[in-house]
Amino acid sequence: MEVLKKYSFYMSSFQKNILLIFAASFFCINAFGQSDLVNQPLPYQYKPQARYTLESGIQFNQPEYYNHPDFGRLTFSAPYGKNVVEDLSKRTLDERYYVDLDDQNFFYVEKSSRPINFYKDGLLIAIDPSLHKVNDTYYESGAQPVPTALDLLNKKVILKIGGQEFSFSHLTLELTDFSNQVSLVEANWSNIAVGNFGAYITDLFPGIDYMITFKEGAFKTEFTIKQNLNVKNLRFIDALEMPDHYVAAMDGNGIDSSFVQLINTQTATTDLVIRPARSRDASGVRTAFVNPFLLEENSLSILCDSTLLNGSGVIYPIVVDPVFTAVGPITSAFGIRGSLLTPSFCSHTLTVNFPAGSSPWDVSANWSIFSDWCVSSGFDCWRSEAQVWLTSGCGGASPVGAPGIIWTCFPGCNSWGYMVANYSFLRFWYAISCSMLFTVVL
Repeated sequence: MEVLKKYSFYMSSFQKNILLIFAASFFCINAFGQSDLVNQPLPYQYKPQARYTLESGIQFNQPEYYNHPDFGRLTFSAPYGKNVVEDLSKRTLDERYYVDLDDQNFFYVEKSSRPINFYKDGLLIAIDPSLHKVNDTYYESGAQPVPTALDLLNKKVILKIGGQEFSFSHLTLELTDFSNQVSLVEANWSNIAVGNFGAYITDLFPGIDYMITFKEGAFKTEFTIKQNLNVKNLRFIDALEMPDHYVAAMDGNGIDSSFVQLINTQTATTDLVIRPARSRDASGVRTAFVNPFLLEENSLSILCDSTLLNGSGVIYPIVVDPVFTAVGPITSAFGIRGSLLTPSFCSHTLTVNFPAGSSPWDVSANWSIFSDWCVSSGFDCWRSEAQVWLTSGCGGASPVGAPGIIWTCFPGCNSWGYMVANYSFLRFWYAISCSMLFTVVL
Protein backbone atom coordinates (compact mmCIF):
# COMPACT_ATOMS: atom_id res chain seq x y z
CA MET A 1 0.00 0.00 0.00
CA GLU A 2 1.39 3.40 -0.97
CA VAL A 3 1.88 5.87 1.85
CA LEU A 4 0.88 9.41 0.86
CA LYS A 5 3.13 12.06 2.37
CA LYS A 6 1.36 15.15 3.65
CA TYR A 7 2.90 18.43 2.65
CA SER A 8 2.67 21.95 4.01
CA PHE A 9 4.43 25.00 2.74
CA TYR A 10 4.64 28.62 3.60
CA MET A 11 6.00 31.46 1.56
CA SER A 12 8.16 34.43 2.30
CA SER A 13 8.64 37.38 0.01
CA PHE A 14 10.60 40.61 0.50
CA GLN A 15 10.57 43.85 -1.49
CA LYS A 16 12.46 47.04 -0.92
CA ASN A 17 10.89 49.88 -2.88
CA ILE A 18 7.16 50.37 -2.51
CA LEU A 19 6.35 47.14 -0.74
CA LEU A 20 8.14 45.04 1.81
CA ILE A 21 6.40 41.69 1.94
CA PHE A 22 6.93 38.61 4.04
CA ALA A 23 4.40 36.07 3.01
CA ALA A 24 2.27 32.84 4.06
CA SER A 25 -1.72 31.70 3.93
CA PHE A 26 -3.56 28.53 4.40
CA PHE A 27 -4.22 26.64 1.16
CA CYS A 28 -6.90 27.43 -0.57
CA ILE A 29 -6.95 30.29 0.87
CA ASN A 30 -7.48 31.83 4.27
CA ALA A 31 -5.26 34.66 5.44
CA PHE A 32 -4.21 34.78 9.07
CA GLY A 33 -2.33 37.42 11.02
CA GLN A 34 1.44 37.20 11.27
CA SER A 35 1.29 36.38 14.98
CA ASP A 36 -0.58 33.18 14.12
CA LEU A 37 2.02 32.01 11.65
CA VAL A 38 5.55 33.12 12.32
CA ASN A 39 7.67 32.37 15.36
CA GLN A 40 8.23 36.02 16.23
CA PRO A 41 8.75 37.07 19.86
CA LEU A 42 6.69 39.83 21.39
CA PRO A 43 7.99 43.35 20.74
CA TYR A 44 11.00 44.22 22.91
CA GLN A 45 11.02 40.87 24.67
CA TYR A 46 14.30 39.07 23.98
CA LYS A 47 13.89 35.37 23.27
CA PRO A 48 16.59 32.83 22.38
CA GLN A 49 16.20 31.33 18.94
CA ALA A 50 14.69 27.89 18.61
CA ARG A 51 17.03 24.93 18.32
CA TYR A 52 16.72 21.23 17.60
CA THR A 53 18.64 18.46 19.31
CA LEU A 54 21.89 16.97 18.06
CA GLU A 55 20.14 13.62 17.64
CA SER A 56 17.42 15.12 15.45
CA GLY A 57 19.96 17.02 13.38
CA ILE A 58 21.98 13.87 12.74
CA GLN A 59 18.85 11.87 11.87
CA PHE A 60 17.75 14.24 9.10
CA ASN A 61 21.05 15.67 7.84
CA GLN A 62 23.97 14.20 5.96
CA PRO A 63 27.36 14.01 7.77
CA GLU A 64 28.90 16.83 5.69
CA TYR A 65 26.41 19.24 7.32
CA TYR A 66 27.21 18.40 10.94
CA ASN A 67 29.71 21.30 11.08
CA HIS A 68 27.51 23.73 9.16
CA PRO A 69 27.16 27.05 11.08
CA ASP A 70 23.34 26.67 11.09
CA PHE A 71 23.31 23.01 12.18
CA GLY A 72 21.15 22.73 15.32
CA ARG A 73 19.37 26.08 15.09
CA LEU A 74 16.37 27.65 13.41
CA THR A 75 15.57 31.19 12.34
CA PHE A 76 12.46 33.01 13.54
CA SER A 77 10.84 32.27 10.18
CA ALA A 78 10.75 28.51 10.86
CA PRO A 79 7.19 27.05 11.09
CA TYR A 80 5.55 28.60 14.13
CA GLY A 81 4.63 26.29 16.99
CA LYS A 82 6.06 23.24 15.21
CA ASN A 83 8.75 20.87 16.45
CA VAL A 84 10.89 20.76 13.32
CA VAL A 85 14.39 20.11 12.05
CA GLU A 86 15.81 21.62 8.87
CA ASP A 87 17.37 19.41 6.20
CA LEU A 88 20.28 21.66 5.25
CA SER A 89 21.02 19.73 2.05
CA LYS A 90 17.77 21.02 0.54
CA ARG A 91 18.58 24.71 0.94
CA THR A 92 18.61 26.96 -2.09
CA LEU A 93 18.96 30.74 -2.23
CA ASP A 94 15.19 31.15 -1.81
CA GLU A 95 14.05 27.95 -0.08
CA ARG A 96 14.32 25.94 3.16
CA TYR A 97 12.93 22.48 3.95
CA TYR A 98 11.79 21.24 7.39
CA VAL A 99 10.65 17.88 8.75
CA ASP A 100 7.99 17.70 11.48
CA LEU A 101 9.52 15.70 14.36
CA ASP A 102 6.11 15.01 15.93
CA ASP A 103 4.62 13.60 12.72
CA GLN A 104 7.16 12.76 10.04
CA ASN A 105 4.38 12.42 7.46
CA PHE A 106 4.49 16.23 7.39
CA PHE A 107 7.22 18.40 5.95
CA TYR A 108 7.36 22.14 5.33
CA VAL A 109 8.89 24.17 2.51
CA GLU A 110 9.67 27.84 3.05
CA LYS A 111 9.71 29.59 -0.32
CA SER A 112 10.64 33.21 -0.98
CA SER A 113 10.53 35.57 -3.95
CA ARG A 114 14.00 36.79 -3.01
CA PRO A 115 17.03 35.21 -1.30
CA ILE A 116 16.59 34.10 2.29
CA ASN A 117 19.99 32.39 2.29
CA PHE A 118 23.36 33.61 1.00
CA TYR A 119 26.70 32.04 0.17
CA LYS A 120 29.49 32.47 2.69
CA ASP A 121 32.70 30.43 2.50
CA GLY A 122 31.00 28.13 0.00
CA LEU A 123 28.02 27.36 2.26
CA LEU A 124 24.41 28.55 2.10
CA ILE A 125 23.85 30.46 5.34
CA ALA A 126 20.43 31.65 6.54
CA ILE A 127 19.99 35.42 6.32
CA ASP A 128 19.16 36.38 9.90
CA PRO A 129 18.58 40.06 10.78
CA SER A 130 17.48 39.25 14.34
CA LEU A 131 19.59 40.37 17.29
CA HIS A 132 21.74 37.90 19.23
CA LYS A 133 22.88 38.75 22.74
CA VAL A 134 26.68 38.81 23.05
CA ASN A 135 26.66 40.24 26.57
CA ASP A 136 24.45 42.52 28.66
CA THR A 137 25.43 45.63 26.68
CA TYR A 138 26.04 44.34 23.15
CA TYR A 139 23.76 42.64 20.62
CA GLU A 140 24.60 41.73 17.03
CA SER A 141 22.61 40.35 14.13
CA GLY A 142 22.86 36.84 12.84
CA ALA A 143 24.57 36.17 9.54
CA GLN A 144 23.74 38.56 6.70
CA PRO A 145 25.71 40.37 3.98
CA VAL A 146 25.52 43.65 5.93
CA PRO A 147 25.58 42.83 9.67
CA THR A 148 24.06 45.17 12.25
CA ALA A 149 24.65 45.63 15.96
CA LEU A 150 23.30 47.47 19.00
CA ASP A 151 25.91 48.82 21.44
CA LEU A 152 24.22 49.92 24.65
CA LEU A 153 27.44 50.87 26.44
CA ASN A 154 28.49 53.34 23.76
CA LYS A 155 24.92 54.32 22.85
CA LYS A 156 25.03 53.57 19.15
CA VAL A 157 23.64 51.46 16.33
CA ILE A 158 26.15 49.86 13.96
CA LEU A 159 26.09 48.80 10.30
CA LYS A 160 29.08 46.82 8.99
CA ILE A 161 29.90 47.02 5.28
CA GLY A 162 32.88 45.01 4.08
CA GLY A 163 34.09 44.65 7.66
CA GLN A 164 33.99 48.42 8.24
CA GLU A 165 31.80 49.96 10.93
CA PHE A 166 29.35 52.83 10.51
CA SER A 167 27.83 54.11 13.74
CA PHE A 168 24.61 56.06 14.28
CA SER A 169 22.26 57.22 17.04
CA HIS A 170 24.92 59.27 18.88
CA LEU A 171 22.12 61.66 19.67
CA THR A 172 21.77 65.14 21.13
CA LEU A 173 18.56 67.20 21.30
CA GLU A 174 18.70 70.93 20.57
CA LEU A 175 15.71 72.94 21.87
CA THR A 176 14.93 76.54 20.86
CA ASP A 177 12.39 78.30 23.07
CA PHE A 178 10.08 81.15 22.05
CA SER A 179 12.67 83.73 23.10
CA ASN A 180 15.19 82.02 20.78
CA GLN A 181 17.27 80.68 23.65
CA VAL A 182 18.97 77.39 22.72
CA SER A 183 19.64 74.49 25.07
CA LEU A 184 21.17 71.04 24.49
CA VAL A 185 20.06 67.75 26.08
CA GLU A 186 22.17 64.57 25.99
CA ALA A 187 20.52 61.23 25.25
CA ASN A 188 19.63 58.94 28.15
CA TRP A 189 19.72 55.22 27.25
CA SER A 190 19.09 53.95 30.78
CA ASN A 191 15.45 52.90 30.30
CA ILE A 192 15.78 50.49 27.36
CA ALA A 193 13.97 47.27 26.44
CA VAL A 194 15.65 45.06 23.82
CA GLY A 195 13.84 42.48 21.69
CA ASN A 196 14.96 40.20 18.91
CA PHE A 197 14.28 42.72 16.15
CA GLY A 198 14.69 46.05 17.88
CA ALA A 199 14.76 48.15 21.02
CA TYR A 200 12.63 50.79 22.70
CA ILE A 201 14.08 53.58 24.86
CA THR A 202 11.60 55.36 27.11
CA ASP A 203 12.43 59.03 27.66
CA LEU A 204 15.57 59.09 25.55
CA PHE A 205 15.03 62.80 26.04
CA PRO A 206 12.45 64.20 28.48
CA GLY A 207 9.04 63.56 26.89
CA ILE A 208 10.54 61.78 23.84
CA ASP A 209 10.80 58.00 23.30
CA TYR A 210 13.01 56.29 20.72
CA MET A 211 12.38 53.07 18.81
CA ILE A 212 14.96 51.12 16.75
CA THR A 213 13.86 48.36 14.36
CA PHE A 214 16.44 46.08 12.70
CA LYS A 215 15.94 44.73 9.18
CA GLU A 216 18.14 43.03 6.63
CA GLY A 217 21.03 45.41 5.99
CA ALA A 218 19.08 48.29 7.49
CA PHE A 219 17.59 49.79 10.59
CA LYS A 220 14.67 52.14 11.10
CA THR A 221 14.25 54.60 13.95
CA GLU A 222 11.30 56.54 15.33
CA PHE A 223 11.26 59.45 17.73
CA THR A 224 7.93 59.73 19.55
CA ILE A 225 7.30 63.22 20.94
CA LYS A 226 4.71 62.37 23.58
CA GLN A 227 3.43 65.84 24.41
CA ASN A 228 3.87 69.48 23.45
CA LEU A 229 7.25 70.52 24.86
CA ASN A 230 6.36 74.24 24.59
CA VAL A 231 9.33 75.10 22.40
CA LYS A 232 9.61 76.98 19.12
CA ASN A 233 11.49 74.18 17.38
CA LEU A 234 13.79 71.28 18.08
CA ARG A 235 16.56 69.40 16.28
CA PHE A 236 17.67 65.80 16.68
CA ILE A 237 21.44 65.79 16.06
CA ASP A 238 23.21 62.54 15.17
CA ALA A 239 27.02 62.50 15.19
CA LEU A 240 27.73 60.00 12.40
CA GLU A 241 30.87 57.86 12.64
CA MET A 242 32.37 56.29 9.52
CA PRO A 243 35.76 55.21 8.12
CA ASP A 244 38.11 58.01 7.04
CA HIS A 245 37.68 57.33 3.33
CA TYR A 246 33.92 57.95 3.49
CA VAL A 247 32.12 61.28 3.26
CA ALA A 248 28.50 62.23 3.88
CA ALA A 249 26.72 64.13 1.11
CA MET A 250 23.18 65.34 0.54
CA ASP A 251 21.47 65.45 -2.87
CA GLY A 252 19.88 68.87 -2.73
CA ASN A 253 18.94 71.18 0.11
CA GLY A 254 17.50 70.12 3.43
CA ILE A 255 13.90 70.52 2.28
CA ASP A 256 13.76 68.50 -0.92
CA SER A 257 16.66 66.09 -0.43
CA SER A 258 15.60 62.56 -1.18
CA PHE A 259 18.39 61.07 0.94
CA VAL A 260 21.79 61.53 2.55
CA GLN A 261 24.53 59.37 1.04
CA LEU A 262 27.64 57.90 2.64
CA ILE A 263 30.13 57.73 -0.23
CA ASN A 264 33.30 55.66 -0.46
CA THR A 265 35.85 58.13 -1.88
CA GLN A 266 38.16 55.30 -2.97
CA THR A 267 35.56 53.68 -5.21
CA ALA A 268 33.19 56.65 -5.76
CA THR A 269 30.27 54.42 -4.76
CA THR A 270 27.40 55.10 -2.37
CA ASP A 271 27.32 52.35 0.25
CA LEU A 272 24.62 53.65 2.57
CA VAL A 273 21.67 56.01 2.37
CA ILE A 274 19.64 57.81 5.03
CA ARG A 275 16.14 58.50 3.84
CA PRO A 276 14.37 61.67 4.99
CA ALA A 277 12.43 61.72 8.21
CA ARG A 278 8.68 62.07 7.83
CA SER A 279 6.46 63.03 10.73
CA ARG A 280 2.88 62.18 11.53
CA ASP A 281 0.65 63.03 14.44
CA ALA A 282 -2.10 61.03 16.16
CA SER A 283 -5.02 62.65 14.34
CA GLY A 284 -5.37 59.78 11.87
CA VAL A 285 -5.09 62.18 8.92
CA ARG A 286 -2.75 60.81 6.25
CA THR A 287 -0.71 64.00 6.02
CA ALA A 288 3.01 63.60 6.71
CA PHE A 289 5.43 66.46 7.19
CA VAL A 290 8.84 66.10 5.52
CA ASN A 291 11.41 67.07 8.16
CA PRO A 292 14.32 69.08 6.70
CA PHE A 293 17.85 67.63 6.98
CA LEU A 294 20.87 69.71 7.92
CA LEU A 295 24.26 68.13 7.22
CA GLU A 296 27.36 69.75 8.71
CA GLU A 297 30.39 67.52 8.03
CA ASN A 298 29.44 64.29 9.86
CA SER A 299 26.71 65.84 11.97
CA LEU A 300 23.20 65.13 10.67
CA SER A 301 20.25 67.08 12.07
CA ILE A 302 16.53 66.48 11.70
CA LEU A 303 14.44 69.62 12.23
CA CYS A 304 10.97 69.77 13.79
CA ASP A 305 9.71 73.31 13.39
CA SER A 306 6.92 75.26 15.04
CA THR A 307 4.40 74.39 12.32
CA LEU A 308 4.78 70.73 13.19
CA LEU A 309 5.08 71.12 16.97
CA ASN A 310 2.53 73.86 17.60
CA GLY A 311 0.08 73.74 14.67
CA SER A 312 -3.57 74.29 15.54
CA GLY A 313 -4.66 70.85 14.31
CA VAL A 314 -1.77 68.82 15.72
CA ILE A 315 -2.66 65.95 18.05
CA TYR A 316 0.14 64.40 20.11
CA PRO A 317 2.05 62.14 20.10
CA ILE A 318 4.06 63.04 17.00
CA VAL A 319 6.28 60.38 15.38
CA VAL A 320 9.45 61.36 13.46
CA ASP A 321 10.67 58.52 11.27
CA PRO A 322 14.03 58.34 9.37
CA VAL A 323 15.38 55.13 7.74
CA PHE A 324 19.02 53.99 7.42
CA THR A 325 19.68 51.47 4.61
CA ALA A 326 22.74 49.83 3.05
CA VAL A 327 22.68 49.87 -0.73
CA GLY A 328 23.78 47.23 -3.23
CA PRO A 329 22.09 43.81 -2.89
CA ILE A 330 19.83 45.11 -0.13
CA THR A 331 18.07 47.56 -2.46
CA SER A 332 18.34 45.66 -5.74
CA ALA A 333 15.44 44.39 -7.79
CA PHE A 334 14.65 41.19 -5.91
CA GLY A 335 11.15 40.35 -4.84
CA ILE A 336 7.91 42.18 -5.44
CA ARG A 337 8.14 45.78 -6.55
CA GLY A 338 5.59 48.23 -7.83
CA SER A 339 4.49 51.82 -8.06
CA LEU A 340 1.25 51.62 -10.00
CA LEU A 341 -1.80 53.65 -9.05
CA THR A 342 -5.04 51.84 -8.36
CA PRO A 343 -6.95 50.31 -10.11
CA SER A 344 -3.80 49.12 -11.91
CA PHE A 345 -1.85 46.45 -10.09
CA CYS A 346 1.40 44.51 -10.14
CA SER A 347 1.33 40.73 -10.14
CA HIS A 348 3.84 38.19 -8.96
CA THR A 349 3.78 34.40 -9.21
CA LEU A 350 5.60 32.20 -6.71
CA THR A 351 5.94 28.59 -7.84
CA VAL A 352 6.52 25.93 -5.18
CA ASN A 353 7.60 22.44 -6.20
CA PHE A 354 7.02 19.39 -4.00
CA PRO A 355 8.08 15.76 -4.31
CA ALA A 356 6.08 13.10 -6.10
CA GLY A 357 3.93 11.04 -3.77
CA SER A 358 3.21 13.99 -1.50
CA SER A 359 -0.01 15.98 -1.32
CA PRO A 360 -0.37 19.68 -0.40
CA TRP A 361 -2.00 19.86 3.02
CA ASP A 362 -2.12 23.59 3.67
CA VAL A 363 -0.29 26.77 2.78
CA SER A 364 0.30 29.77 4.99
CA ALA A 365 1.31 33.28 3.98
CA ASN A 366 2.21 36.36 5.94
CA TRP A 367 3.50 39.72 4.85
CA SER A 368 4.19 43.22 6.02
CA ILE A 369 3.87 46.19 3.69
CA PHE A 370 6.41 48.97 3.43
CA SER A 371 5.58 51.98 1.31
CA ASP A 372 8.23 54.66 0.83
CA TRP A 373 6.18 56.70 -1.63
CA CYS A 374 5.15 59.91 0.07
CA VAL A 375 3.64 62.18 -2.57
CA SER A 376 5.10 65.57 -1.85
CA SER A 377 4.53 69.21 -2.63
CA GLY A 378 7.39 70.88 -0.81
CA PHE A 379 6.99 70.72 2.95
CA ASP A 380 4.39 68.01 3.43
CA CYS A 381 3.03 64.99 1.62
CA TRP A 382 0.28 62.41 1.62
CA ARG A 383 1.37 58.99 2.81
CA SER A 384 0.62 56.32 0.23
CA GLU A 385 -0.92 52.96 0.91
CA ALA A 386 -0.58 49.51 -0.61
CA GLN A 387 -2.71 46.38 -0.57
CA VAL A 388 -2.07 42.70 -1.23
CA TRP A 389 -4.47 39.97 -2.23
CA LEU A 390 -3.86 36.28 -2.86
CA THR A 391 -5.10 33.92 -5.54
CA SER A 392 -4.39 30.24 -6.06
CA GLY A 393 -4.48 27.60 -8.75
CA CYS A 394 -7.33 25.95 -6.84
CA GLY A 395 -9.50 29.03 -7.38
CA GLY A 396 -10.74 31.78 -5.12
CA ALA A 397 -9.06 34.81 -3.65
CA SER A 398 -8.33 36.19 -0.22
CA PRO A 399 -9.93 38.40 0.87
CA VAL A 400 -13.11 37.23 -0.84
CA GLY A 401 -14.17 39.80 -3.43
CA ALA A 402 -10.64 41.15 -3.99
CA PRO A 403 -9.51 43.32 -5.57
CA GLY A 404 -12.75 45.27 -5.75
CA ILE A 405 -13.41 45.32 -2.00
CA ILE A 406 -9.98 46.23 -0.67
CA TRP A 407 -9.77 49.90 -1.61
CA THR A 408 -11.62 52.61 0.26
CA CYS A 409 -10.32 56.02 -0.77
CA PHE A 410 -11.42 59.41 0.50
CA PRO A 411 -11.88 61.82 -1.21
CA GLY A 412 -11.10 59.37 -4.04
CA CYS A 413 -8.28 57.22 -5.30
CA ASN A 414 -5.56 59.22 -7.10
CA SER A 415 -7.40 62.51 -6.74
CA TRP A 416 -6.19 65.78 -5.34
CA GLY A 417 -6.60 66.08 -1.61
CA TYR A 418 -7.50 69.12 0.37
CA MET A 419 -5.83 71.59 2.71
CA VAL A 420 -5.46 70.49 6.32
CA ALA A 421 -2.55 72.69 7.37
CA ASN A 422 -2.99 76.28 8.44
CA TYR A 423 -0.38 77.62 6.02
CA SER A 424 -1.30 78.22 2.41
CA PHE A 425 2.01 76.89 1.03
CA LEU A 426 1.36 73.44 2.53
CA ARG A 427 -0.59 71.19 0.21
CA PHE A 428 -0.64 67.57 -0.88
CA TRP A 429 -2.41 65.23 -3.21
CA TYR A 430 -3.95 61.88 -2.49
CA ALA A 431 -2.23 58.90 -4.07
CA ILE A 432 -2.32 55.13 -3.71
CA SER A 433 0.64 52.94 -4.51
CA CYS A 434 0.61 49.62 -6.27
CA SER A 435 -1.87 46.96 -5.32
CA MET A 436 -0.34 43.52 -5.56
CA LEU A 437 -1.64 40.27 -6.96
CA PHE A 438 0.16 37.38 -5.32
CA THR A 439 -0.35 34.08 -7.13
CA VAL A 440 0.60 30.65 -5.83
CA VAL A 441 1.14 27.85 -8.33
CA LEU A 442 1.39 24.25 -7.13
